[in-house]
Amino acid sequence: MVKLTNLLPSKPKKDAVQEKDGKKKKSWQKALMNDDDEVKAAQLSDLSDSTDDGLEEQIESLANNSENGQKFERRLRTKHSKGCKAMAVSRNKIGTVLYPYVDIRTSSGALNISPLSSPNLQTGSYHAALEEFESILSELLTRYGEKHERVGAALHNVAIANLRAGSLDDALDAIEEAIKIRSRSLGRAHPKVADSLVELGIILLSMEEHEDALKVFERASKLRKDEREKDTYGDDLDESRLKVAKVLNNIGCVNFEKGDLSAARKSFDSAIELQKAVFANWYTFVCGMDMSSPGVLTMASTMCNKGYVAIEQGQFEEAITIFEESLKIQRSVLGLDNKLVQTSLDNLGYAYAMMKDNEKAIKVYNEMWGAQSKSNDQQEEKTETLRKLVICHIRMDNWQKAFENLEPLEDMYREMDEDAKELFDTRKLMGEVNYEILKLPSLSDATNSALGCIVCIGPPEEGVHMEAWTLDKPENTSKMSGHRVAHA
Repeated sequence: MVKLTNLLPSKPKKDAVQEKDGKKKKSWQKALMNDDDEVKAAQLSDLSDSTDDGLEEQIESLANNSENGQKFERRLRTKHSKGCKAMAVSRNKIGTVLYPYVDIRTSSGALNISPLSSPNLQTGSYHAALEEFESILSELLTRYGEKHERVGAALHNVAIANLRAGSLDDALDAIEEAIKIRSRSLGRAHPKVADSLVELGIILLSMEEHEDALKVFERASKLRKDEREKDTYGDDLDESRLKVAKVLNNIGCVNFEKGDLSAARKSFDSAIELQKAVFANWYTFVCGMDMSSPGVLTMASTMCNKGYVAIEQGQFEEAITIFEESLKIQRSVLGLDNKLVQTSLDNLGYAYAMMKDNEKAIKVYNEMWGAQSKSNDQQEEKTETLRKLVICHIRMDNWQKAFENLEPLEDMYREMDEDAKELFDTRKLMGEVNYEILKLPSLSDATNSALGCIVCIGPPEEGVHMEAWTLDKPENTSKMSGHRVAHA
């Protein structure tokens, strides 16, 4: 478990000079081991403005203005662009934008922590991105030494790339070093230190270290609030509000994942209040005025997080209001085939079904199926949507519509596994639904229709058996907000 005392530079960690779990140390880790003055530097970490800093800046400026310095910067920018492009390709491969301020293309989206351990994220493109960012780090270490703020920024980027690749231990190592270096070079209260603290909290939560993640986010929240007090007007104030809201959202995510729904709701409410203060006229964004701001989509993700809480608490009417509101933004920015939109629709459809409004639930599930049927989504996702449509149609005695959805469902189950129980259940239900379509009205049905009232004549007929067809609650994981990869 990571202790909070390790987040700031104090003294070298014991395992900073040893092999960790027998793994080979990376080149940048070896370079960082060569600091004989680590403790003394830690004691001076709060001094962000010293006379030496001005001299260092002049030297750096002269170096960068030289021909070699310009070539150096161009080389780093080329590597940075390649790394960002590889990160974007990796996100395309898994079919969704998961990371809000880390999305290279749109700087919008949301972080869903659940897939980080999935093999689908272990793509060559992520590792290609990591190689570029580690190469940048290595060059900066050689040029500036390990105490420079640009090295801290490069380590921050390396941590993000490792996080995307699912290499959480390596991400943790890199972000802790980034925090130490940024604290030394910029001061412990600097906004960039808060940036790295936010990423550390995301990594810890991804490792299910809930208590440590909460402590880190609370410290980041304090830094963000101090920053907001300094920005009293205009765009700076709005940006500060959104930064505070981002951390509040992440605190809510920790509480949601650990099962404290009341605390999670409180944090999400506070975050949404700040976000709507910035986007007071956010409905105008839906009309097409400006959907490019990353804060708009982040606000929609925070709303979804609150919607998940409402679903868990059985407050379905409130959940419907929340997801309808957030979907207005998500549809406009991401399109119907995006996974975040599909997740929001799934929750909205479930909430309608729980309110016994099957007609609206069918409309939502049809929207999901319309996008999925044309996509390369996994068959399991498509079958789940068709099952939900079948259940809702049967609840409304829409036998013909139910059968129309059972036919493609049977085809998909047969392709997946000829011996699957789901295929047997589907064929059995098809027979029962087909009987309902073809059967003649019974004497009881005809009598009830003629008299306009219910008359019980004899035992009820054998009906449709739905024991194997339940509408399960969506499996939700909260969406966190991180930071974009910045040029080091």
